[in-house]
Amino acid sequence: MSSARWSRRRVLSHGALGALAAGCHTVGPRVLRLPAACPALTTAEREVMTLASCKSDFALGVMAGELTHEGVMCWTRWTTQRAEISLAIRVMAIDGDQPRVVYEREVRPDEAGFVHHAVAGLRANTWHRYVFVYVRDGRAIARGPAGRFRTAPSPDSRDTVTFGGSSCTSSEFGGEFLALRYAALCNELDFFVFSGDHVYADEAQTAEQYRAVYQETFARIGLRALHESTAMIVAWDDHEVSNDWDGETVDPARLQAARRAFFEHHPWEGGWQQPRPLYQRYSWGKTLDIFVLDSRGERRPSTRLTPQAEYLSPAQCDWLIEGLARSQATWKFVVNTVPITRFGGIIALAEADRWQGYPAQRERVLAACENVKNVWWLSGDFHLGCVAKVEREGPHARMREVLMGPGGQLPSPLASLLYPPQYEFATSQTNWVRFVADPHRAVLTLEMINEEGRTLFAQRYPAQL
Repeated sequence: MSSARWSRRRVLSHGALGALAAGCHTVGPRVLRLPAACPALTTAEREVMTLASCKSDFALGVMAGELTHEGVMCWTRWTTQRAEISLAIRVMAIDGDQPRVVYEREVRPDEAGFVHHAVAGLRANTWHRYVFVYVRDGRAIARGPAGRFRTAPSPDSRDTVTFGGSSCTSSEFGGEFLALRYAALCNELDFFVFSGDHVYADEAQTAEQYRAVYQETFARIGLRALHESTAMIVAWDDHEVSNDWDGETVDPARLQAARRAFFEHHPWEGGWQQPRPLYQRYSWGKTLDIFVLDSRGERRPSTRLTPQAEYLSPAQCDWLIEGLARSQATWKFVVNTVPITRFGGIIALAEADRWQGYPAQRERVLAACENVKNVWWLSGDFHLGCVAKVEREGPHARMREVLMGPGGQLPSPLASLLYPPQYEFATSQTNWVRFVADPHRAVLTLEMINEEGRTLFAQRYPAQL
């Protein structure tokens, strides 16, 4: 959706009516309570964390991603050249009775200062803290900011998983992203899903210009705190390149520069030098699977109204349908940057930019989902938050989509047009969403939380068994 300058008036609509949704259980409103203090440092951590801090040399902070039950990718950007000092990464397990350093390696930034380092051999379902340190003559003398992540549970586990999600963070309109700071400080998220528009780089053309936008955005307090607090799962949408771009008409040189910057600024294995699809699958035992789509780079508008419509490439579409069918997880979440829900009224006028404008492929995907239990769609793009049935009625009405965010962007007044029964809740307030997937009780709890830490909407959804 365009980043048009909507009024800053925030609209909270239909909150009480959301409690009437059939098959759901309302969770009472609350204000998010943050930890009174950080846990005390262990001996292993103190050795590193009491080193002199040189955060200014790591102005964009740190980030973890590509998470599995035994490894993770750690990322940073080193912005100061010091020929006499080398860098190393230290990873500390902070669960259990004997926290300790479990991984330490030398790391080498690339020519632009980016570090992408794969950490392997970790214990499943364990909280870790990681930090990049300066080393001289084999001795650590200073450190950068610390990050935190929890490895995924083992493949056969059915542990409860708690995660967050949002989208749309503009350095021009988002301030310090205070809603996301609350998400970071709640100290309980196993990972965080960002469903597109991590930056707004519409005016950029070159790699250096895209880098400048990332630098300005990632340095904001809330977003940097979020990146450091837990592992990130990030999809790209249009504003990482330019507004409403598509794979058929985008300038190839501009796309290459934007794609390079996206890979440079996220913990992706292989980096920008190795071509790879942006759609990925991540698993948390048998509790949930996350399918991250590339809803921009492969779409072909020239096919939009044909039987061979390609919102996703045939390869990606087959990958998604097959992955959902074979998944043994209780819940399947599809990170879908632009909504798949059928919107009516004035919102339908812009359907060419989302699934709704590619009806043949949309129907194929939704029809395949009819044979799969507990499919949820997680989206962004609209600058509003809502919980909706994918269709008002019919066989697809049992599937829900959550529009998460905006995490820091001008609000959209379109939330006031979204009514029950199709839309259980809608708000234009800045927000993030907290999910708790509990396979033992077979319940998914959903809370939408604003930048003041207040719950705007909360429901419990029983799983199909």
